[in-house]
Amino acid sequence: NHAGFYEMQALTVGRLVRAVALETGLSTAAITCPMRTGPVVRARDAVIWLARRLTNRSLAQIGEALGGRDHSTILTAICRAEHRRDTDPAFRLLTDRLLARFQEEISSWA
Repeated sequence: NHAGFYEMQALTVGRLVRAVALETGLSTAAITCPMRTGPVVRARDAVIWLARRLTNRSLAQIGEALGGRDHSTILTAICRAEHRRDTDPAFRLLTDRLLARFQEEISSWA
């Protein structure tokens, strides 16, 4: 179930940041700031993983929405998120739950 181009345009990285913030109890400012503490990096990785699956934003655009991060930083985070999904059941549950929620929302736009 892939979102269409226009639906993917409508879903912003900012909305994903807000959703992950709500789920994790972190602030949106913490997720987008330079902080590198474990819970913040974990939440940011979730946003990045979701953004690559649910939007058509480039790595550079995702990085810009997350406090001006470089595209290579975003690529590293995607790899880290994939590894987290394989090794951290709670992270997989978080990302799967949000992925399903946004896919359902996107499908209702059609």
